[in-house]
Amino acid sequence: MLASLPPEILENICDKLSGIDLQRLSLTAKWLHKITFRQLWRSLTIKPYPESERHCINPYGPPQYCLQYTRELRFDPGVDADPKRCIHAGDWLGYMGNWTDKVPLHQYTWEARGDSFGLEGGKLVRVKFECLAQRAVILLNRFNAGQLESFSWYYTSCIPCEILEILCLKHPCIQSLSLVTDPFCSRFNRWSRTSDIDLSAFLNLRRLSWKAPMGCHFDNIASLVKANARHLEELELELHGWSPDHESRESTAVHPGENLEVWDNIPASAMLARKTFGLEVTTSKAAEQICFPKLRRLKITRVALRDENTGIQVLASSIDSSARRLLSCVLDNLPI
Repeated sequence: MLASLPPEILENICDKLSGIDLQRLSLTAKWLHKITFRQLWRSLTIKPYPESERHCINPYGPPQYCLQYTRELRFDPGVDADPKRCIHAGDWLGYMGNWTDKVPLHQYTWEARGDSFGLEGGKLVRVKFECLAQRAVILLNRFNAGQLESFSWYYTSCIPCEILEILCLKHPCIQSLSLVTDPFCSRFNRWSRTSDIDLSAFLNLRRLSWKAPMGCHFDNIASLVKANARHLEELELELHGWSPDHESRESTAVHPGENLEVWDNIPASAMLARKTFGLEVTTSKAAEQICFPKLRRLKITRVALRDENTGIQVLASSIDSSARRLLSCVLDNLPI
């Protein structure tokens, strides 16, 4: 029956199938495998082995002739791994090295050997994180410029700035960006609280999802939302892992140089809402709120649409009337 269908109909069927169903279909016959080959490699998921060691990825695994069809790239340890903390939480301090072909072992690190600080020279780094960064860079450099349309980082970890630099330079027109990070990574410079990433090149996003961001990344999120608001179709923000104690501590750390009385007792959820949806108040008038004329799906967890301190809320007029009729809105702002 399938053999009698025109090729364009078969390709349309393949577009509708999920990954596992498409894979099973490709194994039924050689001619079907040839037809489904392009769709099979459209989405590529990078899983570490073993799953608990997120830095153990193989950047050379997929053949180059397969990667030419990839449009969606995902770094995902899998549902069974379920990492709770950043890679830095179990990382070791060691000298900078080349870990593209070998895995850093604890017995060879600076911590295990007990060398005097700087005795052998060289830069001290967190070796597992550096290993992940080096291997991810090799993988990303195998894609042609402008090839990727979607990028997802589900490692519940800091994302190496080298990865984002390559995406900004070679794939600035990606339409989907999904990040899952660790908001309280112990490695991060908690004194300066400055962001180490630049996402300003992404001006074509249709879908943005960021779960468990750090407080210092609120400005990154706000800038992304504002720059893409006119064509953004899906927006998902989740302050996963934040607690009232964390929120009170972060409120002073995120704005260390400003009048602390202004930010005193302002929860992180309110700060993120102020920046992202324009709920902050200037000295003269309320800031102009952002409009989302094409927004179809909004999911926010522990992010307020109303600032309880100022009484300002996100206006329904921020979303186009035609879009509101189709908007799927999921709000989960219950206390932790």
